[in-house]
Amino acid sequence: MSNHELTTPDQIAVWERLMDLPEYQRTTPEPLLVARVLPPAARMAKALDIGCGWGRHMPWLAAMGWRVTGLDWSQAAVKHARVVLEAAGQPGAVIKGDYHRLPFRDGEFQLVVANDVLHHGRLADFKRALLEIKRVIRIGGQAIISLPSTRNMPQPFVGLWVEENTVVLDTGVEAGLPHHFFNEEELRRAAHTFRDVSIEAIVEPLPPGAKPLHAEHVNEWLWIILTG
Repeated sequence: MSNHELTTPDQIAVWERLMDLPEYQRTTPEPLLVARVLPPAARMAKALDIGCGWGRHMPWLAAMGWRVTGLDWSQAAVKHARVVLEAAGQPGAVIKGDYHRLPFRDGEFQLVVANDVLHHGRLADFKRALLEIKRVIRIGGQAIISLPSTRNMPQPFVGLWVEENTVVLDTGVEAGLPHHFFNEEELRRAAHTFRDVSIEAIVEPLPPGAKPLHAEHVNEWLWIILTG
């Protein structure tokens, strides 16, 4: 497999297809994210939802008092997120864009959230995304990010492993998408430019009907809070 097959345009085609599936059309906020986001400390403070999908977090953030912007690779997601915001009667903007090159000014946001998003790529892609998040967060602002841990990896013979802890799946609904799995040490190294790094490992139940990928598989996610 060439490097080209891990680029943004290749992934966008997969995400456009996934947006047609019910499991990617969720509108209920992720409880673990809800528990970690505080109301804005200042009036008109801005929040960015990276990989906003159908906009499940945007009405909730807006109702809390954040001036919210959603960003997604998928045009279908952007369209539906706008509808969700309008139906909720909440203000906000949704744009199509690439989180590796965020189309925003330095220090524009006090909050950035990225739930189940930034692991779709190589480790270098994640590091580049973190640099962009650091750039657009104001001093003292926070980024709240969820990522799969290495305990969540499939077995080595599943998919195409393009580097350590990074596999391009060849089965399932996310076939064709790269997935990187993280450990705490790796995350702390990648986030070294932030003023503070907090990491919490949380084991979640498997989705209904899902089975463990192998005997050692654990549905563990790392929740990271980064202070700019």
